[in-house]
Amino acid sequence: MRTWLFRTIGIVLILVFATIAFVWLLLAAPLFSGMRRDLVEKVLSEQIGQPIVVNDDVSIALGRITHIYVGGVVIPSQTMPETSLAELNLLELELDVAALANRRLHFDNLVVDGLQANFLTAADGTTSWRKGRPTPKAEPENATEKDNQEAITETG
Repeated sequence: MRTWLFRTIGIVLILVFATIAFVWLLLAAPLFSGMRRDLVEKVLSEQIGQPIVVNDDVSIALGRITHIYVGGVVIPSQTMPETSLAELNLLELELDVAALANRRLHFDNLVVDGLQANFLTAADGTTSWRKGRPTPKAEPENATEKDNQEAITETG
């Protein structure tokens, strides 16, 4: 009876250790970098409603203080293909998991490098941040009712 109990406890401990090692590999090992990158792209794209591309690595080193690293993030403009809406070369931070469990967000050593946002307007009124039609041009302040009627007739 005792040997059966020791075997069961030993198997359970081995399975727990293997599960922890597998989760650590998924979050931190370079072998799974592509999978983490795809997951982050998908989740963040759904959250902000814009496509996001992660060109470098995403890694998470679990612990009481969890280290998070994200590099090479680009949000491409949907209206100006040659322009990126935002770029971020590096984001690093240390997240206190114990504080997070107590519903407090506490992080240290925040590093943001190479953050660039491009809010551009082309000559035709197309903006880099807005999807859809160009922004309508504002009416001049001294426009009369007759000018407005003529503009409506010209556009059809």
